[in-house]
Amino acid sequence: MSKFFKAMALAVLIVGLAGGLYVGNLIYTEFMTAPWDVVLGVNDDSRDMSVIKAAESKYRWKEVFITAPDGTRLAGTYVPAARDLHKTVIIFHGIYHNRGMSLTYVPMYRKLGYNVLLVDHRGFGESGGRGTTWGTYEIGDINAWVTWLRTKDAQVKIGMHGVSLGAAMELLYAQTDGGHTIAFYVADSSYGNIMSMATGKLESIRSESPLIKGVKIITPFVEAATWFHTGHMLDYYDPGVAVKHMTSPVLFIHGTDDTLVLPEEARALYAACTSQKKEIYFARGASHAMAYQTDTGEYEQKVYQFLGEHPSSGSRKK
Repeated sequence: MSKFFKAMALAVLIVGLAGGLYVGNLIYTEFMTAPWDVVLGVNDDSRDMSVIKAAESKYRWKEVFITAPDGTRLAGTYVPAARDLHKTVIIFHGIYHNRGMSLTYVPMYRKLGYNVLLVDHRGFGESGGRGTTWGTYEIGDINAWVTWLRTKDAQVKIGMHGVSLGAAMELLYAQTDGGHTIAFYVADSSYGNIMSMATGKLESIRSESPLIKGVKIITPFVEAATWFHTGHMLDYYDPGVAVKHMTSPVLFIHGTDDTLVLPEEARALYAACTSQKKEIYFARGASHAMAYQTDTGEYEQKVYQFLGEHPSSGSRKK
C-alpha cells in the first residue's frame, strides 16, 4: 500500500474516532440534561416541601443538614423512636419528589422501634445540586449520611429502604465497602440497567433522534464520554451489576402492573443478586412505586417477615 493510501486510511480512522467521540459526548449530555419528568411522565413535585414541613412542625421532628464529599448541602429529617434501640432506617424517595414522599413508610418502621432518617437526594427538596447524577455523587452522599448516623450513635444498626430512584441508588451503594456494613436493604421498584431504561424512555418521546437510535452502535464512545466526565464506566450506574457484589440481606419489591419499570427487571435483579439472604415480593395490581398504597397490610407483613421482626416486640427475634 502506498504512503498516500496509508495516510488516507489513517485520516479516515482519526476522523471516525473523533466523530464517534463527539457523538458519544452528545449522547452522554442528552442523558444527563434530558427533562426526565417529561420523559418518564411524572410531575415535578420536588420543591414542594409543604408535607414534610407540616409533619416536622406537628411532631417536632428535627431537620438535619450535612455536607456531601463534593461540598453540596444535603437535607433530611430525623424521626426518633420512642425508645432508642440503636437501630435506624434511612428512607430514599423517588425521582422528582422529596423526603415528604418517604413519610408513607415511617409508621411501618416506627412500629418496630426504628429511628427513621428521611433524606432529600441531591437536586431535590432542600438538598443542593441540579438534579440526579444517577449515582455519580449519590453514592458518596449516602455514605455521608451513614457516617453522620454512626457519629451520632456508634452502636447503631442501619437499614435502608428505597423507592424507584431511591431503590436504585441504595443498590449502587450496597456494593461498596460501606454498603456491606448495612444491616438490610428494601428495594422497591428499582430499575436494573440505566442505558436500557434511558434509551427506551427517550425513544418514546424522541423517536426521530438519530442520536438515540444509534446509541447501541456507538456505546463504546458513550462509555468513553462517561468515563471522561465522571471517571466511571457505564457499569458503575447499573443496579443490575451492583447486586452481583452485594452481601447484605435484601428484599426486592415490585408492582405487577408497573409499566414504567417492568417486573422483569426485578426478577433479573433478584436472579443476579449474590446476597445469601434475598427475597422478592410482587404486589398484585400495583403500578410503579405504589405497592404500599395498593395493599398496605400485605406490604408491611412482607417487610416484617423479611426483617424477622414484629410490631408488638419492636426488637429482632433471636
